[in-house]
Amino acid sequence: MITEKPVKQETTTLLVNKTIKQYTDILQSDTPTPGGGSALAHVGSCAVALILMAINVTKTKLSKKDAYHNEIENVIEDLLKLQDKMTTFVDTDTLAFNAILNAMRMPKDTIAQQEARKAELQRQYYRSALLSLDMMKCATEAYLLADKAIAFADRFVVSDAHIGKSLAKCVAENCTYNVDVNADCIFDLSKRQAIRNRKNTLLSQLQ
Repeated sequence: MITEKPVKQETTTLLVNKTIKQYTDILQSDTPTPGGGSALAHVGSCAVALILMAINVTKTKLSKKDAYHNEIENVIEDLLKLQDKMTTFVDTDTLAFNAILNAMRMPKDTIAQQEARKAELQRQYYRSALLSLDMMKCATEAYLLADKAIAFADRFVVSDAHIGKSLAKCVAENCTYNVDVNADCIFDLSKRQAIRNRKNTLLSQLQ
């Protein structure tokens, strides 16, 4: 079982509180963060929002109460939780990469410092890999839930649910790049293999 404490949120201006223009300006700048993981989280949040929109629009257009059932309420609840997580990942992914950069900048003049730096880097690579796995899991769950939204959605908005599903799959598949790049840096072979096994399990659900 893979467990690790989540990356602690720093008291800085959150990326999610910026306008889309502000965020993309930062994204294209010469700083390494935010990067691909943060962008994937943003796309993932949009994917879930599209799936939710298809459901919510359909709810307002229903002419018969019996066409609306409790199952779709559960789908809405699950999607809202996923959207909250995806939104949080926009910033936590950036914090995770910054933590790796900070570990790289640790002093290495003495053997003791070198060992401390190595240990901290290993800890941060592992935490970052788990974060990418968690994002991949959320995107995969959104992808699977989209089928219920598609079955429920009105014909005028079902295309939005399909687009949300496609985006969720894209996010999940691209999370593998960040999972792999961090896993490759982990010395503990059992941890590395556990991460790869979990990644492959999630990928198998995207068929």
